[in-house]
Amino acid sequence: MREITARELATVFEGSLTEVSPVDYYGITFEMSKARIEYNEEDKELCFTTGNYNKDGIGSVIIKESYIETIEHNEEDDEYVISFTSDITNVVVTRFKDLAELEKECAERKQQ
Repeated sequence: MREITARELATVFEGSLTEVSPVDYYGITFEMSKARIEYNEEDKELCFTTGNYNKDGIGSVIIKESYIETIEHNEEDDEYVISFTSDITNVVVTRFKDLAELEKECAERKQQ
């Protein structure tokens, strides 16, 4: 496994949707489907956001970088494991689909 930074994680998934799944269930746990990841440079925060505010509602989890112990990339499974410094269960982040791929699928459905 290779360790990366929060900023690098956001860059890896730029333009993609992700799946965020807990490794275990204790303390604080979060799980998200079709989440976007952004890094706020000014506040040093990693932000996971899912949904569409104008249509279905929106949800987000914002984590200060100081609460992230490590982010490790498992290259064999192409997944990223985030470990936290307090009672938050580790989470696994994997790619769901690229936004371009979703737009293409949507356009194809409209043509049918």
